[in-house]
Amino acid sequence: MCNLKNIILPALMAVLTITSLQAQEKPHVVFVVGTPHYNPKDSMAGLAKQMVELGWKATVIDTDYNAEGNEKGIPGLEALQDADLAVLYLRFLALKPDQFAHIENYLKSGGPVLAFRTTNHAFRFPRESKLADWNREFGVRVTGSRYYPHSNQKTNVLIVNPHEILSGVDISPSREAAGTLYTVDAPKNATVLLEGESYFNNKNNKHDKVRKVLSEMDSQGNGKDDVFWLWENEWGGKVIYSSIGHPVSFRDTNWVRLFVNSIHWLVEKPVPALEAKIKPIDAGTIMNTVYK
Repeated sequence: MCNLKNIILPALMAVLTITSLQAQEKPHVVFVVGTPHYNPKDSMAGLAKQMVELGWKATVIDTDYNAEGNEKGIPGLEALQDADLAVLYLRFLALKPDQFAHIENYLKSGGPVLAFRTTNHAFRFPRESKLADWNREFGVRVTGSRYYPHSNQKTNVLIVNPHEILSGVDISPSREAAGTLYTVDAPKNATVLLEGESYFNNKNNKHDKVRKVLSEMDSQGNGKDDVFWLWENEWGGKVIYSSIGHPVSFRDTNWVRLFVNSIHWLVEKPVPALEAKIKPIDAGTIMNTVYK
């Protein structure tokens, strides 16, 4: 039985720390939620609880307000100092310098990262900020790709490389993932495990990367791009980037298992056995968290 503890910090920031007995001996995964988009407030909390059930210590750093562009930023990021793994679901943030320093220090220490969907456009600092370069660089340096436009409909996912992370994940021959297909530019030295196919209607987009995807569309207007890859960043940290991350996707235990397996692999632990109980996560159907 686990303890569930809410700690309310200044600036209306809530850190949800989930621990089990002898938690000090368990790997510590820290989830950082920095956007209402795609409702990661619920999906990341659900994933954290599942990790505790599998014997981990988990901390969820979240806010009860929309952190995007908010001058309050995200308090509580010092929890990353004790993290074995950071799971990031961020979008268009303008953190205070001392808050951002906790993320930067973690990355530069070579800590592993699981980055979801919008994290490739995690920051939108003001132009005059000394951190403004991270607006573009964070996606490339941390997730492996900057942000480009996306498709218009759901995504059908195919395996392009078998891997232990896919153990217990049923994709035969393809599996639907809710949410549009992100146009990305995975690093040449990344190992891409999954590719997505989706319909594009923005045929007049002039960006070279998007034009390439559009030029390869089939007769029905479907384009393809990478949706899940493994990589090592410039600081020697292991990285998994997943553009799969729509709230409805978490209802499918195959995607939940993919993320659970990823968390284990990133800290060099064996992925759970096939008979391990992986549960669906109800993260709702809305695209954005609703704050009271």
